[in-house]
Amino acid sequence: MIARNLGGALPARGAPTDEDRALLDAAEAYAIAAGAVRLVLWSDTRFDRAHRFYEKRSYVRSGPVRVLDDISNSLEYEYGKPVDGIEVLDAAAAESAIRR
Repeated sequence: MIARNLGGALPARGAPTDEDRALLDAAEAYAIAAGAVRLVLWSDTRFDRAHRFYEKRSYVRSGPVRVLDDISNSLEYEYGKPVDGIEVLDAAAAESAIRR
């Protein structure tokens, strides 16, 4: 089982709050209790602060960029992490990563 769409929207400015961390903790715990072996979420390519938050929580960007074809012309990165163990960084995602 793979859990998807774990992350909520982070505020536009400022550091992640205790509420942000608690929300992701609760989503992860729920998914793990339901039998998930890998946790996956999607994040808009414009949300650099959210990307840093997920990366600090051991999520790794993987796979191609997803095109939503919505009114905002949204593009999303997939982030994932295994429940147990270490995951190797996706080479294509690493190659396309933007330096900060």
